[in-house]
Amino acid sequence: MDQGLHVLRPRTASQSPLLRNKAESVTITPPASLVSRRCWRLWLLRLLLLAGATYVALLVCWNASQLQVRGLSSSESDSVDLLVAAPPVEVQLSAREVSIRVALAVARQQEAEMRAKTTPTDKKEKKKVDARLRCRGWKATHDCDSDGERLPGLDLPCGKPVPFNQSGYCELEDKDTGQVYHAVRRGCNSVREDARFRCLDAAEFVKFPIRAKEVANKALSLAPLPGRGQDGIVMVVYPRLLASAYATVRTLREVLGCQLPIELWYRPDEMISMRNGLEPLKTLADSAGGVTFHEITDARAFGYGTKVYAIHHSSFERVLFLDADNVPVRDPSFLFQSEEFVETGAVFWPDFWHPDNTIFNIHRQSLVWQLLDLPFQDSFEQESGQLLIDRRRHTVPMEVLSFYAFHRPNLFDKFKLAHGDKDLFRFAWLHQNASFHMIHAPPAVAGRVIDGSFCGMTMFSLCIGTRGSSQECGHNKWRTFGLKLKLKQRRRSRRRRRRWRHPMNTRTR
Repeated sequence: MDQGLHVLRPRTASQSPLLRNKAESVTITPPASLVSRRCWRLWLLRLLLLAGATYVALLVCWNASQLQVRGLSSSESDSVDLLVAAPPVEVQLSAREVSIRVALAVARQQEAEMRAKTTPTDKKEKKKVDARLRCRGWKATHDCDSDGERLPGLDLPCGKPVPFNQSGYCELEDKDTGQVYHAVRRGCNSVREDARFRCLDAAEFVKFPIRAKEVANKALSLAPLPGRGQDGIVMVVYPRLLASAYATVRTLREVLGCQLPIELWYRPDEMISMRNGLEPLKTLADSAGGVTFHEITDARAFGYGTKVYAIHHSSFERVLFLDADNVPVRDPSFLFQSEEFVETGAVFWPDFWHPDNTIFNIHRQSLVWQLLDLPFQDSFEQESGQLLIDRRRHTVPMEVLSFYAFHRPNLFDKFKLAHGDKDLFRFAWLHQNASFHMIHAPPAVAGRVIDGSFCGMTMFSLCIGTRGSSQECGHNKWRTFGLKLKLKQRRRSRRRRRRWRHPMNTRTR
């Protein structure tokens, strides 16, 4: 090969004259102080980030809780507007149902305002009383007997609903003394199937008769009711029964010649759906005379409670209350002079039902007797479509009645122990051992004969006359004027009345 020929060969990176050899490379290590300073700053940054994240989380939680509290407090007032708004088409409510819901919302708002006005001392005392009894749960027993053999496998916690056909009791403990109580003892049929029974409400159940006695004792110290010694008729009207009320008032004045003054009570919010709903009644009142109109302003008085409110706030000393669909077939003025009313100061009418045949579960094993702290009463249930009461004479039972109707929570409704106001009147009178007369003859059934068969359409109540006899008094829920029963129907009514003869303890005095 020619020595003058130069051949170019590739050179590796390590052979580059710009780079040092491995042997000649020098590793530069930072000072230890610089490394420690960087680690300290890194941990400080992490700590600050963690603290910031924690602060943000706490701030979000606090804001959420404040919004929830404000939402709960404002929902009471906002619910009124929400309830007035029309519901969805699928669940369209009637005007009366809407007004009842509005009244419930207003009542809840008033309760919240009362709680806000309660002094810290009152709150402390109430909390102490409420905290005395601690629920320990439901204790099941065998053979539908609250005193039967224990069935621990069926025990339930306080907040869980108890099946309606299970027997047992709620176990409560007094925190102050440690004493254990067996409360709300029940059998398999003590409550209705649709009742929501939980031992969580047992403490309220136990306190109920105590509070009723406190109301009665307080009423004993009240001044006598103001009154003019006047007799009169009281009715409650609402949109669905305006026509019936018109017919009843016109029948009393034009057909029966009754001159007793009449008070018509109503809730203004129920009449919103019918702007001029009361105009026909007011026109009739102008021509007939002696008819006055009164507003029910208490938010608690809605539904069945309006009846109790109207009687309690009436200007009459002696009241004949009539349901708006209850039409007398004779002038009821004579009732105020009847021997039974003069003697007892209260006259009540029986319903169709009695302990051996009841659709409202009022019988010997019913839980209602424990709630009232009363012995079982073997008598017909009460029909409250007509009531005759001397308010001045029965001030204390009237106060107990108001407590029964307006206490919250309403245990009669919650446990399905009574239907509305139907039996509350006799319960209040029994609680005070007050005198009353229960009509001895059960109600009859009025109706028509269709294709040879009698079709009952209305209740036909009987009036008191001379002691031991009964007279036709009034009817409801079918026609608006007096009706005549055919002879065949009268015979059936008499046979039915004989079949329904039942030994009654009406506590007539």
